[in-house]
Amino acid sequence: MATTTLDSNRVESIETRLSALEREMIEFRKRLAKPEVAPNWLQKVTGAMKGRPEFLEMVELGREYRESLPYSDEDPDAW
Repeated sequence: MATTTLDSNRVESIETRLSALEREMIEFRKRLAKPEVAPNWLQKVTGAMKGRPEFLEMVELGREYRESLPYSDEDPDAW
């Protein structure tokens, strides 16, 4: 008789786990039916550093560097 009790406990455990899996599958199917649109990463980051001192310093350093490069009116691709 002890094996019957053990077997019924196992069956209950399996049924509980199977029910949980079935609920998860229903949720996955709902998600697959209407996929989420990934946000445009460029729109998400554009302007993120606007007005920050670090960004302004970077812009200034970039300008100074470009201005320090040799430039020839005859060859605009020289720098």
